Amino acid sequence: MDSPVGRAGHEHKTLPTKRALVRYLTRFTEECFASLIALIFIYESFKQLAEIATLEAPMRLRPKKGHVYLPHCFCDLPRGNLTDTASNLTTAATTTLTTATTGNVTIFDSSALTEAMCKAMNLTWKCESSFVPDVFLMSVILFATTFFVAIFLVDFRAWPCFPTFVRNIIGDFAILIAILVNVGIDAAVGLPTPKLTVPSEFKPTKYEARGWFINPISDTNPWWLYIAAGLPALLATILIFMDQHITAVIVNRAEHKLKGSGYHLDLLVVGLLVAIHSFLGLPWYVAATVNAIAHINSLKKVSECAAPGEKPTFLGVREQRVTAFFVGVLSGAAVFITNILKVIPMPVLYGVFFYMGWSALGGMQLIDRILLIFMPIKYQPDYKYLRHVPLWRVHVFTVIQILCLVALWVVKSVKSISIIFPLLVVFTGVVRKIIECFFTETELKYLDSLLPPIGRKKHDRLEAHSKESSSHHGRTGHSTHDKASFFLNGDRESPPAYDNKGFDTKL
Repeated sequence: MDSPVGRAGHEHKTLPTKRALVRYLTRFTEECFASLIALIFIYESFKQLAEIATLEAPMRLRPKKGHVYLPHCFCDLPRGNLTDTASNLTTAATTTLTTATTGNVTIFDSSALTEAMCKAMNLTWKCESSFVPDVFLMSVILFATTFFVAIFLVDFRAWPCFPTFVRNIIGDFAILIAILVNVGIDAAVGLPTPKLTVPSEFKPTKYEARGWFINPISDTNPWWLYIAAGLPALLATILIFMDQHITAVIVNRAEHKLKGSGYHLDLLVVGLLVAIHSFLGLPWYVAATVNAIAHINSLKKVSECAAPGEKPTFLGVREQRVTAFFVGVLSGAAVFITNILKVIPMPVLYGVFFYMGWSALGGMQLIDRILLIFMPIKYQPDYKYLRHVPLWRVHVFTVIQILCLVALWVVKSVKSISIIFPLLVVFTGVVRKIIECFFTETELKYLDSLLPPIGRKKHDRLEAHSKESSSHHGRTGHSTHDKASFFLNGDRESPPAYDNKGFDTKL
């Protein structure tokens, strides 16, 4: 599932603040999960690229200087009676073949056959190499070229040359242009780089062993297996819920200026799809974090008129259903263009995955705070949280978030414990709650966002009190905000600001 963008024109009122559980997903948990998915894209792209050098096109490391590595050649001997041929060849050749006659078959050492002798017997002379030259180097070139061409063309919108609509078209189709350019380069060079493998028939995997429908009730399964399946089903439910809603919350952030969200409707659709796909033996379908962020970035609107040197103002996101609809249609239509897809080199696709992971990391506050650790104070950007939180406290918060990210990566990577990954995703929310014991409300307000009070009734009372206070004091231009307003809206008189050394400053 691409992203929740495109639900323009409807809003589903679930709870006063999003949902009973979704409201506890703060930026801390969102960015831990989103950065994990982005890093997986980056890691897997490099891993698959490296496997070309070891599996698909092996290369020889540390070759001996001046040594020519010739392929291993041999005479391909067919099965059958070669007694007469071998006898005649042995008599005519100066090289004596080692033979052993058993019954009606003559077995001899074929390694002593030369190319001329093999051809004289009307046999095939074959040569095999333990490595494939130039293919891995070409794969690296295609990988890097795809990534950098996509980066260059996406940023082409900000260039001063060409009319605006031309630059926008080039920027919108940057990845497609990068793929076409590198497919052309690969075709021109002509090296046997690994290509995309596309099935030629529309049928399930292992169609001989299974059909389209998976029967959940089987005589080979004992009765207790249906009860034992409840535990992994619970973990899968937690993972689907967290994966779907973390992506939805990221997409529906206030800074994206979207219309109302529909978390219940989204989860209902996902639940129905999971049930249908389970009976068909298909992969489960949830919102894809990296794809959703890329979708949001591609639909952003900015002001066209800006002073020279001034960044365009973000106006919002184009909310529509057209792109999501055509993504689904074109994905299904891909089965009719398999001959075209087969010419796409795999390194080009790895470069696209690298770009998607790289672009998803951009704009994350976690990445910005990680860069602050290595940045001299005088070169640090003027982030809002740096004005209100001491720098060392920012670093402590960042390190805690990095540790959560590392824990998620380790659990995901270790197969024997990867089943508890959904629980660890939930545990990041618990860590965020524990952090409140060590950070003040003001610091958490600027570094993350404040968690609502536990309990719906208490939260509703605080929200009602906040709205009543806002309407009562709205005519005076200022208000004395209470704790409810602080929790729900983040409105409060600005606390003492800090410079990067931790001293109070007047802003």
